[in-house]
Parts: sequence; structure tokens; C-alpha cells
Amino acid sequence: MNIVLSEEMQQELTDSLLHVVEDYLDSLQFESKEKQPFLGRKKAAEWFGVAPTTLDAWVKAGAPVAIVNGSRLYGKEPITQWLADHQITNDVSGK
Repeated sequence: MNIVLSEEMQQELTDSLLHVVEDYLDSLQFESKEKQPFLGRKKAAEWFGVAPTTLDAWVKAGAPVAIVNGSRLYGKEPITQWLADHQITNDVSGK
């Protein structure tokens, strides 16, 4: 079976396929980044939505950090657990 497309239709099809492939590749890169269990200081701060200096303050307060050959690596799960362990609930009823 042969399908004949105009040049305009060929371009539209090509553009659509290119867009689908680009979206797929972007999703793979996102998944890859999501699966990194340890991050450097800047990326860890971005991950938690805080400034790098806030991350430093957390470490001074006891947040876990891995030090390998002088490099600090911040585990997403350990720090998330540390934050959960330090959660304070305020009882507004005064009880």
C-alpha cells in the first residue's frame, strides 16, 4: 500500500513525530534525575526547594550527609526522613 502525502502533510507529520520523540526523551531524562538517590549540595537544595545555605543549616542541625573523598552527598530519602522526624504539629486548641 502506498500513501501519497503533500509536502505540507509530510512536514506536519515529521514535526509531530519529532515532538513526540522529544517529549519522550525529556521524560527519560526526568526519570533518570528522579532516580538519583544522592545529590550534590546545589541539586539537593533545588530538590528540597531551599537555598544551599538552608541545606547547610540542616546539616549543622543533624541532617544526614554522606562524605566520600571530601565530597558531600545528600541523600533524598534520608533527609526526607530527617525532616519528617523533626516535624512539629501545633495544637491550636491549646490542649
